Amino acid sequence: ALPADRSVRLPDHLKTCRRLLGHREDALPDLQLCVDWLGEQRASLDPRRSDLQALLASLDLPLSPSLSPSPMSVAGCLRAHTQCEVLDGGNELFCGGCGAHRAVHKLVSFHQDYLPKVLIVILKRFERRRVRGRAGPLNSLYGLLDPSSGSGMRTEKIDDLIDFPLDGLDLGPFCHPSPGPVPPQLYDLFAVCNHFGRAGFGHYTAICRAWQPDDTLGDEWIHYDDEQALPVKSCHVVSSAAYILFYRRRDR
Repeated sequence: ALPADRSVRLPDHLKTCRRLLGHREDALPDLQLCVDWLGEQRASLDPRRSDLQALLASLDLPLSPSLSPSPMSVAGCLRAHTQCEVLDGGNELFCGGCGAHRAVHKLVSFHQDYLPKVLIVILKRFERRRVRGRAGPLNSLYGLLDPSSGSGMRTEKIDDLIDFPLDGLDLGPFCHPSPGPVPPQLYDLFAVCNHFGRAGFGHYTAICRAWQPDDTLGDEWIHYDDEQALPVKSCHVVSSAAYILFYRRRDR
């Protein structure tokens, strides 16, 4: 129930929060909704009030798995990259036969006979975005904002979770068929480069897989962080910090 004191105002998207948050026994137990009160609201709040404590506690609810959106995946990104695309609306190609620009269909696929031994996947973790705001000396120094207009470009970090398999990344669905025997198309992950922080500065770590003497990949993973090298469980390899993925083709 809402507190009687109307000075405590809830965000406009509370209905969406209530729809997403629910009480279920099979719900995820570790999701929390954090509220950042504005200055005027913060000044009017007394943390000792029981009704406010009850209100904040009611926002700490689990998220139902049935309502949780599925994360993006490397396979999904490859699927989108290899979909047929129509080049029109100013992107037409010039046809030398008829002397005019024509809309065409573009399709990207991999040649199955030239799949690499080592596949390196770089996730797009940084993006240039246009921003508007007051131009301070520091912003002007780094060329982020135009002092005259208060607008400019800024590089921002993308922290979305991209799911990727530790074993058996299949490039077969994204390959152009060719005559002859089908070469190996499965890839196994052997290293991940992680980035923590934001654009411009941050910290890099690596998680690498044990490479056996018989040239096979083991099940053990090691997390390398500066001078530290510690074992890590495989469930911690996939994270929103993953930046560069290193896969090896499974030839046997």
